[in-house]
Amino acid sequence: GGCGKAFCYICGEDWDKHTKDHFNCNKYKIEMEKKRIANEKLEKMVKDDIDLKQLFSEEKDILKKRKKYERFKFYYIRYRNYEKSIEECDKKLRENLNEKISLLNAMHNLDIFKLKFITSALETLIKAIKNLKNSYILGYFIKDNDKKDAFENYQGILEYNTENLYEILVYRNLSTFIDLDSDNFITLFSEYEKSLETFTDITEKYRKEFMDDIENKFNLDLDNDLLK
Repeated sequence: GGCGKAFCYICGEDWDKHTKDHFNCNKYKIEMEKKRIANEKLEKMVKDDIDLKQLFSEEKDILKKRKKYERFKFYYIRYRNYEKSIEECDKKLRENLNEKISLLNAMHNLDIFKLKFITSALETLIKAIKNLKNSYILGYFIKDNDKKDAFENYQGILEYNTENLYEILVYRNLSTFIDLDSDNFITLFSEYEKSLETFTDITEKYRKEFMDDIENKFNLDLDNDLLK
């Protein structure tokens, strides 16, 4: 799958359930559209049945509360998954990368300063994940309209690039470089450095643009009912 795991770290669902357009899992509207269609079918069923009409009226109040709960759950799950990712990156991944940096310094006599691009990539990754985590708090309160569509589209772009950066940091194992002979190491590690720096720059670019657009461009409308 796109994140290299058996599940999507954004929504927590099995990766097999995702289509090729899997970055729609940040969009609450798509999930709600499926439920709207199901509710329309139910309304047609009860249209000419008096007993069912009364029952359906009572159910609507329950459904309204349930809808608010489902909305909250959708955004909270994604918020919490990003919170877990921050903990993982700031502890396990940081420790792992620092260990590999020390080994590269010892085995290939690389200056620690020249390996700073690795820790810089990690810091960019953590900043992007923190911004994405908080964007789901904002997403919960935004009215479902065209402005929110623009917000979610850019949110999805940042998620895509953040995942790419995560993949190269986690799955391009630095251990493979440690035992290489001198000639192969210089060539392959140079390619790795360029690749990681490119993904870092792209992710940072979209992170800054997303934050700037939230503040200055999107002009988002908040749902007053959800603020109560």
